[in-house]
Amino acid sequence: MVARPAGTARGSGRRLRSPRGARQGNKADQVDADQLSEQLRRGGLRAVYHGSVDRTTLKELTRTYRNLVEDATRVMLRLKALFRARGIPASGKRVYHPRARAQWLAQLQNPGARLRAEALYAELDVLRHLRPTAKAAMVTEARRDPAWPVLRTHPVLRIGPRGPAPGHDADTLAVSDQTKPVGLRRPGGRDAVQR
Repeated sequence: MVARPAGTARGSGRRLRSPRGARQGNKADQVDADQLSEQLRRGGLRAVYHGSVDRTTLKELTRTYRNLVEDATRVMLRLKALFRARGIPASGKRVYHPRARAQWLAQLQNPGARLRAEALYAELDVLRHLRPTAKAAMVTEARRDPAWPVLRTHPVLRIGPRGPAPGHDADTLAVSDQTKPVGLRRPGGRDAVQR
């Protein structure tokens, strides 16, 4: 049996290439530089758009807010699952209400489950505290963007002279807003963006 170096074809001594033709291994060598320059000369490379530098703050604030909403939803689902796994019905929003927590925790006989529920409640409190601040910062930054007339028609950002849209106050955000497609409309009424 003859041993051959890893990455070489049997009997050829040539290095194998990945399916797209790029060499495996070090990408900083002269051969790869020559390949890239040849692809550029032939027009085989595409430009990649990384977004406007002016919108990086808005993107970060939007990610922060979205992550807080997703994390709060995840914690809420975990709380319900904790109770349901023990045969305790937990429908609606009562399980999350701070005034009813002692009653809910009393239903958990296992000390480990009780501690886990307490930790989830504490996490939910922190997320609920952070979310209005993140949303306010996101909306403030979005108002500076030239696309604000279109952005403000989105239900999450819809804040008029009388405050947020119904059901979209600073403390709550319906999960359905995150999942159903929403068409953003230009002031003229035509769809601008469909996600």
